[in-house]
Amino acid sequence: MTGVMLPLRLGCEVLFKEEYLPQDLLRLHEGKKTLVITSPVYLKSLLRLRRGHDLSNVLFLSSTGLLLEDEVKQFQQRYSGRIIQLFGSTETGGIAVKKGTQSLWEPLDGVRISQNHEGVMIVNSPYLSTHLFEEKVFLTPRPYMTTDIIEKEGDSFRLLGRLNEIVKISGKRISVLEIESFLEEHPAVKEALIAIERDSRRLKDETLNIKLVSKTKLEKKDVLALLKERYPQIHFDFHLQMVEGIEKNSMGKKVRR
Repeated sequence: MTGVMLPLRLGCEVLFKEEYLPQDLLRLHEGKKTLVITSPVYLKSLLRLRRGHDLSNVLFLSSTGLLLEDEVKQFQQRYSGRIIQLFGSTETGGIAVKKGTQSLWEPLDGVRISQNHEGVMIVNSPYLSTHLFEEKVFLTPRPYMTTDIIEKEGDSFRLLGRLNEIVKISGKRISVLEIESFLEEHPAVKEALIAIERDSRRLKDETLNIKLVSKTKLEKKDVLALLKERYPQIHFDFHLQMVEGIEKNSMGKKVRR
């Protein structure tokens, strides 16, 4: 929707390309002011090129997933490109935007954000869908409770992750997306996928099931050393599995089961 409506509003030329490789962008923008409406998968693939390029005339509008602050910082340092992230969903429409490396999300005009006692985000917005379809059609409750965990600061908020992507270890909440991104910074790791194993009968913290696609085989001790380096105060209980690939959906996002 953004890819069609925003260029229409701005009165600018639109280029659609089904197979839009990172190298294509470096060739096609040719120093012209360019708006690229894309996803975190594409921006991360640009980072994997391992070489700099001047993209200061390019503005990236990213949605369908989130970029960590470290990833945005790396991108801006390497390419001088500007990034605006758009956060929303099919049920809620647009919710908030975040520019560059700022840590807080700013709600769109007319969007009111609150949270329940567990930190789950509640959205009241003119952009909410009127109906939802889940086996049958029903009216969307207003305000609408999402599956996202947030920390509010005034009218703005910090997004911690989805309920099924947040692990609580040693009393600290950590997003598995943050851990995945950190592991993928290792030169041997191509991709990482983490699932949370919860068992209410156990007294221990939640267990992580880590899948890695790697150029070389990594042992559990290698991954433990990496985690200890990044999170020295936290003891992780995890299983490690080396895999050939990680399943993606049509939007290029990792499939989490």
